Amino acid sequence: MTPSPTAGAKCLGKNGKTIRSIDLSTDCPKRQAGNPCKYCYVEASRSSGYCAKLVYTRAEYKGEILRMTRKMINRLNACGGLRLFSFGDYISWMDPDIERICNDAEKKGLLLKAITKQTEFVHKWHDRMNVIHVSVDNVGCGVPWDEAQNLRKMYPNVRIRAAVMRWEDLDALRFVDIITLNHAMNGYRLFSAAEKKAISETYPMKVCCLSGSCETCEIKCM
Repeated sequence: MTPSPTAGAKCLGKNGKTIRSIDLSTDCPKRQAGNPCKYCYVEASRSSGYCAKLVYTRAEYKGEILRMTRKMINRLNACGGLRLFSFGDYISWMDPDIERICNDAEKKGLLLKAITKQTEFVHKWHDRMNVIHVSVDNVGCGVPWDEAQNLRKMYPNVRIRAAVMRWEDLDALRFVDIITLNHAMNGYRLFSAAEKKAISETYPMKVCCLSGSCETCEIKCM
């Protein structure tokens, strides 16, 4: 069942890392089930009150992509596209809005990318995305490793992205394409700048966003 739009909620917003992002909800299936990821950056921000994203059930897509400037589209495309699911994740009721987002993106020549733990999204929408990252970890919250690897084999635009919470995770997750080092106060290791640099030298062209911005990131996760 599609929920009613939350008053005042906008799906397209500024994003300090990815320039812009689209979230049709700032909730996700794991949170709705009472089992959010142990390290969730969004929940950690909400708990601390630091740049916390309000919870809204639904933000309706209203053709915002069609109003994007060519300059903005070019900036986003240089980073792999407009990101879906920055503050939430896929829920099946979103499909009609996702269809409109994809159609409008094609009209404007805008690439789309997504990061998700919902494998249903990958099967349904892989052919409309420039790239999809399936998220794994070593603390039991992400996509099962074998399932993630099977998705990567099935679809050429799927990458495996690891949320690394501890030193030992790096060795366990050597099979991944992209490494995201924990950058939230969530009870796990908060890697220092020096540690991030050292890890990037050990795992070249894998560590996400050492610069803090997709525009200046060396690998851009594409």
